[in-house]
Amino acid sequence: MIIYRYLFVEYLKVLVLCVISFIAILLTTRLEEIARFAASGGSGWTILKFASLQIPYVLPIVLPVSSLISAIVLSLRLSHTQELTTLRASGLSLKRILSPILITAAFIALVNFYIVSEVATESILGTRQMQREIAMINPLMLTQNKQLTRHRDFYIDTENRAIAQSSLEGIIVAIWNNPIKRINLVTAKEIAFDEPNIHAKEMTMFSSFKPNKKDNFDNLYIENIRDSFMDVEGFSLYLKQKAAKVNDDYLKMSLLLSQIEILKEAASSETLSLPESEDIKLKIRKSYTEIVRRASMGMSIFTLTLLGASFGISTGRQKSFRNAYYVVGLSSILLVCIFAAKAFMQNTAIAMSLYFAPHAIILWLSTWNLKRITRGIE
Repeated sequence: MIIYRYLFVEYLKVLVLCVISFIAILLTTRLEEIARFAASGGSGWTILKFASLQIPYVLPIVLPVSSLISAIVLSLRLSHTQELTTLRASGLSLKRILSPILITAAFIALVNFYIVSEVATESILGTRQMQREIAMINPLMLTQNKQLTRHRDFYIDTENRAIAQSSLEGIIVAIWNNPIKRINLVTAKEIAFDEPNIHAKEMTMFSSFKPNKKDNFDNLYIENIRDSFMDVEGFSLYLKQKAAKVNDDYLKMSLLLSQIEILKEAASSETLSLPESEDIKLKIRKSYTEIVRRASMGMSIFTLTLLGASFGISTGRQKSFRNAYYVVGLSSILLVCIFAAKAFMQNTAIAMSLYFAPHAIILWLSTWNLKRITRGIE
């Protein structure tokens, strides 16, 4: 029908405009990483490719918010121009009027699920790969890697925080020595990239050895080195090993499911100790929770579209902000719960509740509101 095509086009027009706008805005949050990569010496095409890889990273959030705005704008427009009244007077129910919008939202929800499960994971891995490649040109760029500087067993800090440089000054490196449960500390006045070597100047190393069992005191070794050299490849590999960590949200759906099967087989082994068994079970729960997260992110487009379409309809003569409060409050709760659930990845029950309970509440309230409108209740 012509009316269905009209609603479909109007919904997509606002959706696409919102997506483009939000991508431009959210990319500014990645500007520091993009600028650091650009300053490392990559070609224009490489920089453009690196920046484009950031888009799938923000799309899973951009699409639900854009769908909400698009549905609200379309519903308000139909109400204010009396088009909705005309359509209902011609015999069309609200269900039929909104069906092209909801069907489109359901299709985009599947697309968003695919983006979260496949495209976003691929973009993250592609970004990491490009960073590793550029690091081989200037290994000191690895010291600006946020994953490395936030690693729980490794800390690095410098006096100069320039985006790209061939040397770093005032270096402090702390490394957790797990076998003896102590911290090793390294300081250097300057570390310079002098191809093919890394040159450390005026370096001091504080190392601990296994405590003396008899006297129970630490053995501390302090070494002062005027000049120290390390080959570029060895330095890069060492830092990358400290930074390397593949989380569940880096894995495609097929790999995530394969990981669960492998962990289940490992958990059934009778040779595992109790701590090892509990650790594997924890990883399995996290993997299942990651699948639930992706499903929730995909479903959020349909949920928010129904929310916007339902509470965006205005039937009364007097303006009221009640529906706006519903939309802002419920959409905020949904998005907050999706982000907060990541803190409960170890507890599948709580995480699933946070991921899906807001969807159920919003869907029920939106349907309830549409029934009220159908009965003529403001």
